[in-house]
Amino acid sequence: MKKEKKHKKTRAGRMVELPDLSSICRIDFPTDVDVKAAVDEYQKDPSVEYASPNYLRMVSAPNDPYYISGEGNPNSSPSQWALYDIGLGPTGEGKSGWDLEKGTSEVRIVIIDTGINYKHSDLKNRTDLSLGYNFVSSGTTTPEDDNGHGSHVAGIIGAETNNGIGVAGVNWDCRLIPLKAFDAGGSGSDWDISHALIWAVDTAEADVINMSFGGSSDDSMIADAISYAATSDCVLVAAGGNSNSSTPSYPAAYAPVIAVAATDPYDRKASYSNYGTWIDVSAPGGDTGPGAQYYLHWVFSTYRYVGYYDSYTWMAGTSMAAPFVSGLAGLIRAKHPTMEATGVRDLIVNYSDSIDVYNPGYAGMIGPGRINAFFALGGLGGRLLPQKLEVDPNSDTNTAVVNGIWQIIGTATGEGFDHYEVDYGSGSAPSSWITIEPHNDVPKVNAVLATLNTTGMEGLLTARVTINDLPTTESRITLHAGSLHITTLVSGPDYGPNPFNPNKGSIMIKYELSNNSALYIYFFDITGKLICRKFYQGGTEGGKQGINRVYWDGINDFGEKVANGVYLFRIAGDYRTIGKGKIIVLK
Repeated sequence: MKKEKKHKKTRAGRMVELPDLSSICRIDFPTDVDVKAAVDEYQKDPSVEYASPNYLRMVSAPNDPYYISGEGNPNSSPSQWALYDIGLGPTGEGKSGWDLEKGTSEVRIVIIDTGINYKHSDLKNRTDLSLGYNFVSSGTTTPEDDNGHGSHVAGIIGAETNNGIGVAGVNWDCRLIPLKAFDAGGSGSDWDISHALIWAVDTAEADVINMSFGGSSDDSMIADAISYAATSDCVLVAAGGNSNSSTPSYPAAYAPVIAVAATDPYDRKASYSNYGTWIDVSAPGGDTGPGAQYYLHWVFSTYRYVGYYDSYTWMAGTSMAAPFVSGLAGLIRAKHPTMEATGVRDLIVNYSDSIDVYNPGYAGMIGPGRINAFFALGGLGGRLLPQKLEVDPNSDTNTAVVNGIWQIIGTATGEGFDHYEVDYGSGSAPSSWITIEPHNDVPKVNAVLATLNTTGMEGLLTARVTINDLPTTESRITLHAGSLHITTLVSGPDYGPNPFNPNKGSIMIKYELSNNSALYIYFFDITGKLICRKFYQGGTEGGKQGINRVYWDGINDFGEKVANGVYLFRIAGDYRTIGKGKIIVLK
């Protein structure tokens, strides 16, 4: 009998043919059977399109679990720095994405994860259990969260907002649909994940699907399920992975999926985050690496039942970055109900803020930038981008230096855009301005807005961009024109003992600085992979004028002792390398 083809109408009214997944089946073997050998035999059968093991994948949990309950105020801005980071600050001044769209319950966001704490006060009014399902437990269909990961992800996407308690979600009023495909240990099979994807399309009729999990295996069954969901006009979002590797992680690396890397509060690639040309965009995920001020650099959100339902915690990972993108996708779908998934994806990716300046060495490897909800939703405004990474990223002082031609780079766009203007003045708060780009009617994103010849100028200069002559759209940036005292090594670096044994002590690195300066020391393995970075504040040991003595204990960013081998280090200050050396670890 001839199979009837399945079709679906997209939001734009276009009819598409859905891939046929009805012939996929699972075969369970006795424990003494070699699964790989059995798969090889099936692949030889011409009637079998493909065969693969039913791999287990892991939710992209924090690589250094550190949970804190009941500490701090969840409504305070430090706990929710990430919302400000992506253009979702306070409303009412026309500078927040929430001034343009807060979401609607018509938008369905499916979360394939460990379930959800559906009795949590910040989640219960947003969770639709009638469309949810538990693919893991045979005794119940209720997708209750026994891990915490799924509830944390759900809160980032759509915790009930403006309700006087807890945290704010990216999307104030979306419908959260939990599909439990991962168990209490955070493990889920490709079979359950694939069926969750099909359920998300056929039963939940998802607008957005969040997948905060991944693995290195490219599986045909999941690839087909992803294709099925993409053809059905779902926006697909997945975590890029937490291995600090360029190796693709799946499902993030599949073409229809928005692959998300993680950033810290200063727009640096998180120390654990994967990277590569397969990454589509970045979003806040927090950081567990050097310089992170404990949980304040992580992401705060809802959590599972821990003796009481209304629990919260901090986590870090690309698992936390992905739901910021999913929440934004839901806002865009609410504002543009007929826009197809590819259009939503383009707005998210193309209107992100370039952060290459903060991530030397990762240009093109963490997407075009970190998401900006304000611009993706059509916000009218300007944003000037820094040109050089500040030596101390925790400082409010921009010590970037320009000599000669200053290319003023930024964004000038939004609904109702007519023109932009660029001016500059002396000092950090100029009393008068000189116009250098008087009336440009071409909107731009992460592009050169104007140029200024700074030859012969000395001291601080401030540039500003204004859209349609509206002061509320203004953005400024300040840097130093001319010469600036540059830090140098007077002597060193000297270091020892070398070789050294981390089991018995640390290696000392000694050097003399010409002046006080904030410094980084980066440690790499012999392949050039960054394994550890240490920051030293200017004026303190490691960054003070004169002799400095700092120590490395042979521990990498993940708290592990490094293996025997050769390691390289680089001392960096004032945007450049000022010293380097080679260390041998021998236990």
